[in-house]
Amino acid sequence: MKNLTSAVLLSAVVVATSVALAQSGGPAAGGLQALAADVRADKRAYVNGALQLTEAEGKRFWPIYDAYQRSVEANTRRLTRMVEDVVAVGRNTTDAYAKNLAAQYLLAHDDEARDWRRLHKSVMRVLPAHKAVRYLQIESKLRAMRDYEHASAMPLLK
Repeated sequence: MKNLTSAVLLSAVVVATSVALAQSGGPAAGGLQALAADVRADKRAYVNGALQLTEAEGKRFWPIYDAYQRSVEANTRRLTRMVEDVVAVGRNTTDAYAKNLAAQYLLAHDDEARDWRRLHKSVMRVLPAHKAVRYLQIESKLRAMRDYEHASAMPLLK
């Protein structure tokens, strides 16, 4: 449970910082919204443009990218179902339901952390460090936006 609390707090800090900077007109102002719009249009094209991969880099990178996107999509569906379930049952739930929800949430974030470590290791191995980090920053921002959307949609349990 300690890990779940730490993960939730860390996610909240990342999102709060991004939101605060965007609202204050700081460096992130419009950045996340613009990123979201570009990614909705064509994420692969956005990543390709941001990284400016050579042909050789692309051959090594795109299979890693595709595998990670499949894991992100699966985990996002899992987290979205959790939000939908909580919304469907309402705020008043049993202790058993709350324990199950906490366990599911922890497992989803553990799986995501495992996939993130695998992505980091693979991307750092196949790309120059500055391109690898740029890609990791893009994915990190997208995860923060997804987490914010889920957190906003999920009511607090009573």
